[in-house]
Amino acid sequence: MAGSDDESAFGGLLRRFRTRAALSQEELAARAGLSARGISDLERGARRSPYLGTVRRLAESLDLDESDRAALLAARGEASPDPSDPVTALVFDVAQLPVPLTPLIGREQEIAQIVAALQQPDARLVTLTGPGGAGKTRLALAIAAALAPEVDAVHVVDLAPIHLPERVVSAIAQSLGARSSGDEPLDRAVARAARGQRVLLVLDNFEHLLPAAPHVANLLAACPEMQALVTSRARLRIRGERDYIVPPLALPAANQPSLDTLAATAAIQLFVARAREVQPDFELTETNAGAVAAICRRLDGLPLAIELAAARATVLPPAVLLARLERRLPLLTGGPRDLPARLQTMRNAIAWSHDLLTPREQALFRRLAVFNGGFTLDAAEAVTGDNSGYVLECLAALVDHSLARHLETTTGQARYIMLETIREHAYERLVEAGEELGFRARHAAWFRALAEEAAPAFIRPDRAVWADRLEADYNNCLAALRWYLEQEDGEASLAIVAGLHTLWHSRGQMADYLTWARRALVASAGHPSALRSEIIDLSAELATKQGDDATAAKLRAEALTDAVAVGDGEGIARAKVRLAESAVIAGDLAAARAELMEARDAFAALNLSLWTATTLVELGRVERMGGNPRAALPYLDEARALFTAKGFLAGLAWALRMQGAIAADLGHRPEALGLLSDALTYGYKQNMPLQVGEGLTAIADVAQRDRRPALAARLLGAAETLREEAGATVRSIDRPDYERVVNAVRASLDAAALAEQWSSGRALTMDRAVAEALAYATGGETLQPDRATARQIGEQEGLSPRELTVLRLVVAGQTDQEIANTLSISRRTVSAHMTNILGKLSLSNRVEAATYAVRHDLV
Repeated sequence: MAGSDDESAFGGLLRRFRTRAALSQEELAARAGLSARGISDLERGARRSPYLGTVRRLAESLDLDESDRAALLAARGEASPDPSDPVTALVFDVAQLPVPLTPLIGREQEIAQIVAALQQPDARLVTLTGPGGAGKTRLALAIAAALAPEVDAVHVVDLAPIHLPERVVSAIAQSLGARSSGDEPLDRAVARAARGQRVLLVLDNFEHLLPAAPHVANLLAACPEMQALVTSRARLRIRGERDYIVPPLALPAANQPSLDTLAATAAIQLFVARAREVQPDFELTETNAGAVAAICRRLDGLPLAIELAAARATVLPPAVLLARLERRLPLLTGGPRDLPARLQTMRNAIAWSHDLLTPREQALFRRLAVFNGGFTLDAAEAVTGDNSGYVLECLAALVDHSLARHLETTTGQARYIMLETIREHAYERLVEAGEELGFRARHAAWFRALAEEAAPAFIRPDRAVWADRLEADYNNCLAALRWYLEQEDGEASLAIVAGLHTLWHSRGQMADYLTWARRALVASAGHPSALRSEIIDLSAELATKQGDDATAAKLRAEALTDAVAVGDGEGIARAKVRLAESAVIAGDLAAARAELMEARDAFAALNLSLWTATTLVELGRVERMGGNPRAALPYLDEARALFTAKGFLAGLAWALRMQGAIAADLGHRPEALGLLSDALTYGYKQNMPLQVGEGLTAIADVAQRDRRPALAARLLGAAETLREEAGATVRSIDRPDYERVVNAVRASLDAAALAEQWSSGRALTMDRAVAEALAYATGGETLQPDRATARQIGEQEGLSPRELTVLRLVVAGQTDQEIANTLSISRRTVSAHMTNILGKLSLSNRVEAATYAVRHDLV
């Protein structure tokens, strides 16, 4: 298809210059960082006019002089960069700042912070950085308006139309009305014109003119009363610069808050406001609020992306719009005509930044698109290149240009992320370059290796550390798993599922495990192995936790078949443990005991101490259910010793709960509470919601025996919520004990009191529920002083008001990052507050701090 006249003229000129330089299309492509096909399309006028950055690289690659460069720009449709041409800059005095046609939404905090910064005498230069569409220009104008009464003049200079760095000083000179006389350099004339005035200079869209940054530094040095507010997708990197990264708009939480809460969220307010511009009767309702919230999250909270999406409200209801946002960029078009072309579509907004990169930086940009949900530097080096250092160098450039972001982590490991809208653009570039399959394969191999390294951690003391690491790279691991499933590689698929079990089991994400395990088992069908048998067995275990005993029985039979087929002694012994569980449910304790004895001997012969310990706990269960609780204790003591030797805290918590239940049966209340407190603490420290729920249920049993039915009902309600969130139910083998406790509580409370306590328990965070349970178990009573006393306690311990606030947020279940967001402080500051709190209270961890706060009614 023929291009426009401008495109044809540009193509003809490019072809003539290339021929004159004796370069082939391939040679020019290699120099300019384009594909040979891209050069061919440009020369034929078969594609839209290239971006300005592309033209610059072509001009440099062809070694064009200024006249030829001007001709190439003119053919593209750009004005000639003749330095004698006047520079058009927007110039306003304090009473004539531009007033946008639409209100600025959700930036009150940013305006207050930056105005306060610029009111400090040492803040001479503040740069607002962020990706295209973050709203930097609107924010800068609002800040300028807020500061206008405090200065003599505000000068706003739009640098987007300027193409040469040396023209920046001319633009500033025009804004100040400066004229050079004689041989006086223009920058001195600018300094002379501004001297003696309190001037706020707003330099908008600086990212493509970064070589001009030293001129800004010189101007500020010559004019002590001048301040500069710059918007740019990249920092200027000059001394004295204060960089403020403009964040996305506040997004709604993923747990479906109330309609009122959603309506007060900045991102949703912007969507609704822009939707009403095209559809005046648009309203946020219970019906569409969930879809609107999901749209804003899918668009990363980027104002431009949200505005472009909302503009579709006339033809696409929110639910339909959300479904079409699987691919964002084709939909995010059609911005207002009074915006620059680069901001009329999200693709153009990102391309403007992309074209300012070097070819090597562009290559890294597109290759990083294979990562989903962020990446570490090690992963980026391994997947996208080598460790020679250029990956770090180019990645730093991407961060500088707001195409990637550096994330703070608690591990100290460098981690980066792309906003999903930007990543989609990068992925399009990856596909265009023909590199998609190769780099997806490298990405999958890296995360398979990570999963294989994580798999043994399931039974190690550092299990929680590995669960956190897998959680950080969960989306990457799933992307790798999808790749291997697409390749029908069953062995690799099973390896990733086995590694992710450390995360899924720890966090109680049973539905995820079963979904992906089934797909991996289908991919590996007909290829029995010990690993496949193990995955089937784990699937069966989780099916029992979902109350699906029939499916569990089928899976166990399949696991045994695979184990026998490959002579897997561990798998065969494991099947006997599962058969014993079925016998217990059926009430045949003698058969269960026989199966467990055989399994114990087999595991011992194979030197599998953890499975031996598991069998011993099950033998303890059988003895307790058979009315011989004292006979169970030697089994449990031996199991505890084996679990402790291996550092397997999840197993140790299980054995402790069983011993605590037996101590309660025997009437040994203090011993029972001590054992159950330890069990609950281990489960909590490992961040295992299902283990915590079982611990709360066990302590609720002691509370109801202790004539504390209201507390027992609260803890049972909290445990029910944790099970539901994990997609679990009470297992058949545990149901008799559970129903005994529930029936005892029900008999002690009237219906209204039971409903109230149970409901309030269901609303507790895991942190708060654990704190209440431990406050009862370790102290026997929950102290209830009045608020004045609570404040006095805090003051006596030396806790500051901010530390008390942090402590209350810990009990509310917030992570360090969530506390930082709530209080508008850094995560590092939150960590410092927590260190101070623990030191002042002589405590060692967050759960002890939460328990202290609950017992002293500080929350």
